[in-house]
Amino acid sequence: MDPNVSVYCDSFQVTPTPFGLNFEFGRHDGAKFHPATMVGMSIEHAKAMVFMTARNILQHEASSGLVTPLPDKLIEQVIKTTVADWDAFWYGWKDGKPFGPASLPTTDPAPEPETGESTGTAEPPKPPMGG
Repeated sequence: MDPNVSVYCDSFQVTPTPFGLNFEFGRHDGAKFHPATMVGMSIEHAKAMVFMTARNILQHEASSGLVTPLPDKLIEQVIKTTVADWDAFWYGWKDGKPFGPASLPTTDPAPEPETGESTGTAEPPKPPMGG
């Protein structure tokens, strides 16, 4: 495969396999999905990719001060989840602690000072519920 090939997608599908996941990236014309390429990977690789992608999104939102909302209709009808679950995944708190991507540091950890005091990390902006 030519390493200089660039593919734009506005849609994707994920299919589990006995040993991992297949990601099909492509375009959707409003009526039909048109696959452009397929990438297969292990569950471990997919988890690492999701972690790194979420961290990058939160870093971008924290540094720009802008949250990238999705319309409620898209969350419910295309992603097939509730707005509450979406917001909890990205910016959720459980038992007084953030979980999901909200718990990821949005900056690389700073070295701990000699005194043992924490320097902390930037918090991602908190969006209004829904989009």
